[in-house]
Amino acid sequence: MAFGYVQAQIHYDFVNTTLLQSSLIAPHRSDEEKQYYHGNRDLAKLGGYAVDMVATRNAMVGEGQTNREANRHQWFKSKAKRASVCENLGIDEHIIKSPRQKNQKPSTVVLANVLSAIVGAVWKDLEEQNRSVADTLNQLSEILCHLDAIVPTVSVDRSFTTDGSVARDDGAHLNVETLNFHTEQVFPANQYERIVDIDARLYAHRDIQFESEFLLQDLGQGIPIFNAELGTAGNLTSGATPLSSDQIYAQQEAIDSREGYDDNVVSTQRVVVLGKRKRQADLEAALRKGSLFSRLLQEERTKLDTIPYPTRTELDVLLDHSKIGEFSVDLSQVVQLRSLYLIIGSSGSLIEFKGQLSRARDRTLAQPLRLNLCITERIKEVCRLDDQETLCVLTRRFHVLRIFESESEILRQENAITIETPSTFKTGHKGQSGNPVAIQEATITNSLLSKARPDLKEGSDEFERLRRRLSELRRLARRLQMLVQSYGPGILALLPCGPTYSELALTDRTLLSIGERNFRKLSDLIWQQQGPILKELSGAIAPALLALIDGSLIHEDYYPIEQTAVDILENLPKGCPEVMRYLKGEAQDFSYNESLRLA
Repeated sequence: MAFGYVQAQIHYDFVNTTLLQSSLIAPHRSDEEKQYYHGNRDLAKLGGYAVDMVATRNAMVGEGQTNREANRHQWFKSKAKRASVCENLGIDEHIIKSPRQKNQKPSTVVLANVLSAIVGAVWKDLEEQNRSVADTLNQLSEILCHLDAIVPTVSVDRSFTTDGSVARDDGAHLNVETLNFHTEQVFPANQYERIVDIDARLYAHRDIQFESEFLLQDLGQGIPIFNAELGTAGNLTSGATPLSSDQIYAQQEAIDSREGYDDNVVSTQRVVVLGKRKRQADLEAALRKGSLFSRLLQEERTKLDTIPYPTRTELDVLLDHSKIGEFSVDLSQVVQLRSLYLIIGSSGSLIEFKGQLSRARDRTLAQPLRLNLCITERIKEVCRLDDQETLCVLTRRFHVLRIFESESEILRQENAITIETPSTFKTGHKGQSGNPVAIQEATITNSLLSKARPDLKEGSDEFERLRRRLSELRRLARRLQMLVQSYGPGILALLPCGPTYSELALTDRTLLSIGERNFRKLSDLIWQQQGPILKELSGAIAPALLALIDGSLIHEDYYPIEQTAVDILENLPKGCPEVMRYLKGEAQDFSYNESLRLA
């Protein structure tokens, strides 16, 4: 029987053989009924998910494994290799085909799906036995390890042996006469144990005779075949007539229709879809960020309620833009782009910069730490370090920008382009090949590396590590330079620099993850919609930023942004003319409602 042979090849005995039967059914389309039968497609999908789970489990528990051992099941992702394993095991001969397919050789896709479906059937069979996930993964891992040995094999000898027998993987041998289907066959009573694993459908179109004593006493217990009434595995009883292959498949099509393989019938088999956890976690994180962004956007739009309608429409464009959704298909990245568009130059960024100036002035007043702090003191210290983190991010971005600006200027002067004329052009002159931009970036990185660590040997691990770090900083500097060239250095203070654990904190890593092309698109859109306002804001706070960077802040008088109360900045809509009045020191420190009335 086909079931016994397949089970022997994969080293697993099914409790519910109907699942194994379903895994062997090839998908097909009925020309007469104009219907499509899914066959083993659902089980094949489940098998693919199951193998992914086994690989994940092996990676988690396989500490100390080599890459070859950890990736030993990667062949399962290749359709060609799955098809080769299926064919080498001889399972291709037991695939249940439609009448239209029975004279055709199974394609690579069909063979690959059969092997995947068998793995999926094993998963379902173990699930129906209420086996734990750990036991299920262990069982599947054993099956895959057995199949691993078949992968490198080009072909398996399934021909007759020289002694007149057929070689079997389990060491058993069948007599050649037993496998001759071209003549009427007679099986003696002492041979029935050797044919219990032969598929009954192979004999459906032949006249097979058994000795009467063997038929009456033993065949009813020995060879399971398809029951003529149910189409399931049953026992041949006395007087039963073997079915033809067309009859067997006709019954199987009826079973397919009842079990839901038809497009218009809902399947009764529950297939567990095991989604990848990382993708699900990324989606949930994107939804959380989207919800937080929506709340911040709503808070900013609430501030516009007191503004006259024409001005309100102009200011609303500064908060969000529908074109941002076209920059990327990644939901998480779209939220990051919209957040940057909203936060840059907002009252929140101004309040954050005001706090950074205050912390910079109080930095020399910090008390030395003690080991025996109470809980309240430790909480205050954590909050202080959070504030210091935002200050460090701001100053770090400024220095990164200046490093690469200075180095680019030095290289530009040293490697100035000289206009060549026919008189100065030398014979045999050959230009430097490669992308000029990439060459220039590599030159800048190498030049900085040689200045920072001249003692490092080229090619060493530390050399490569530091070079990757400088390359990352160069990409960050290029993004910051897009903004600084348009608005001036003060724009750095208008970028969000919140603690790294904040949901919407646009850290340096976040800026790098956006991608230069999308960042440039966003930069162009910001310039079109917010350019004049951001340039004016940047110019107003640039003196305070430069004093903060060079350390002269504590010797300077308080800047206008430091003298403006936080509650006033909180109520000012983004881009409101009143903002510039406070940043330039032209407005007095009174309530926001009164300032609007006087304006």
